[in-house]
This record gives sequence, structure tokens and C-alpha cells, in this order.
Amino acid sequence: MNELNLRKFVNDWCPVIRAKKHGFTHMRNVEAFGDLMARRTEGVDNDVVHWFAYLHDIERKADNGDPDHGKRVPEFIDIIQNSYLIDLTNEQIDKLKKACELHTDT
Repeated sequence: MNELNLRKFVNDWCPVIRAKKHGFTHMRNVEAFGDLMARRTEGVDNDVVHWFAYLHDIERKADNGDPDHGKRVPEFIDIIQNSYLIDLTNEQIDKLKKACELHTDT
């Protein structure tokens, strides 16, 4: 994973949502939990896990009552795919989009 691209993304986007309930602190917690789960699960793509942590709630319009926010993330990924996500393969992009899109399904 290109840590510089992730850091640039965090610096560029996370200050805007830092204070929200689903902001930067939440993202870091999701990243830590994802790392823990990845160590216990075979075949997990760590790059997808890390990017998921920072992208899964990026399209959230409100901290409460926004059940479709995950469905909006794939469009955002399309926008940043050739910049921040340039090092991800098409397969990784597809996994990331699907994970973000489905994380709100119960």
C-alpha cells in the first residue's frame, strides 16, 4: 500500500469531517479493528481494509439517519481512483466499492 497516498487523502479530506461522530476518530478505530480482523483471517487484502476504514462513511450526510450513505461511496471512489487510489488494482477497487456499498446492509 502506498502510505503517502493514504496520508495525503487523510490530510486533504479528514479535517473536513474530523468533528463528526463518524469522522476521523471513527475511521482510525475502524482501521484498527480491520487490522485486528485481518490478522485473524486468511486472504484479506490489507490495502482494501485500510482504504475501507477511511472511505466507508465519507459520503455520510448526517451522523444519524443516513442509511444510503454506503451506496454513494462507489461514485466517490470513481472520482479519486486515478489520484489517491492510483496504486490499487481494478480488483481491489471493485472489492473496496462493494465493501463500502454493502457496509450499511443488515
